[in-house]
This record gives sequence, C-alpha cells and structure tokens, in this order.
Amino acid sequence: MTRRKHAPIGPDGQGFAIRAHPIVASAWSKAEGVTGTIDSDYALYLDLEFDDGTELWGQVAGFRTGTHDWQREELILFPEKPIKTVDFNLLFRAHAGKAWFREPVLRPVSALASSVLFDGVPVVSRGPAAEGFQARDVAAGSDFVRIVQEAIGLRLDVSQTQQEGATFFDVSVRDTTGKDWAVTLLYAIPVPPAGVRTSGKASVSLDPEDVAVLELRP
Repeated sequence: MTRRKHAPIGPDGQGFAIRAHPIVASAWSKAEGVTGTIDSDYALYLDLEFDDGTELWGQVAGFRTGTHDWQREELILFPEKPIKTVDFNLLFRAHAGKAWFREPVLRPVSALASSVLFDGVPVVSRGPAAEGFQARDVAAGSDFVRIVQEAIGLRLDVSQTQQEGATFFDVSVRDTTGKDWAVTLLYAIPVPPAGVRTSGKASVSLDPEDVAVLELRP
C-alpha cells in the first residue's frame, strides 16, 4: 500500500518560496502485527527534485513495526538549493500485517537565525564548548548530548593511545535499555573562531573491527 502526494514547490506561487527553505514532512500511522524491523518499506518517504534538475531520493522516517497505536514520525530536510517538487509517500510494502495512515503534512519552516546545519539537522550551541564525545538518538530525534560514560540509554567505553603524535580512540557503545537504536556518535574539538591554521588533513575511518578512529594532524 502506498499513499502519495506530489507537491509543487517553486516560483509559480503554488508552493513554497523559491529560496532553499527547510521543510518538514510528518504523518501518523498505527500497526497491527506488522512483521520485520524499522526500514524504508514502512515509512514516510520523500523524493525531491531541485530547480536545477538534480534529485535527492529516499529521504525516510520509518515507523515502528509490531502492533502499536497511532505513532507520529517527522522528517526535517535542509536543502542547499531551491526545490521544484516533492513526492510525498506513505509506504507499506514488504511487510506482513496491517497499517493505517493519517494526517500527512508537508510544510516549510524557518530555522533559528543562530542555528547552523550539522549532520542534516539544525543545531544551536548551548553552554561553553567542551572537547569530548557526543551522542544523538537519531530515531527519537534527540539533541546531541555529551556522553562521558553513560547518557540517553547508552554506555560508552573508551581507551586512548598515542602514536606518532596522533591520538587514537578505541570506542564501544552499548545499549542499556533493550531497544533498537539509530545513533550518531561524534568527537567534538573546540576551535577558536579566529587565528586557526590547518592543513585540512582531518579524517575519520573505520577499521575492520568497526572501531572508529579520529585522526587529527596539525
């Protein structure tokens, strides 16, 4: 089952303003005996076409499976260029069971003047800058939260080594709640706003054992 809304967005006056405004899509769904796990086949699903002819497909907010009452999912997008059209889909496929949808909404939003776009979401700095790990529950749409040992239902174990002037972290993240997660984990380093010189040789990589390594070179 697929419900679809095609929304024109452009200079014809029938949609949003022609600037690259953030947009919010949301909808409600309830489920009865839906099999499998959260994925793009039982989800709010957007495909975008921009004014310059390029496209951005498969922007997804998945609904919980199993049996549950009405659940609201929301998807916030911050396009870097003006949008021409949006295909708004409510998908239920490749799962057994039953699903209902209601109240689909697609609208523009105005981000706070003090916010910046980071990892696809608007963020506003709160409190003094501090070096260390931060975590975000992507599925729940939480804030980025500083995590030293435990926060937002996650436990963080870290060991640190030095090698040839570089700092290496071996990191493991464990669930303490028993739920499924979609998590962003980052390591923040405060940088003064002026007088910074860098070679631009900063990189993040994964080793074969899925250990995140952050390497910074002056």
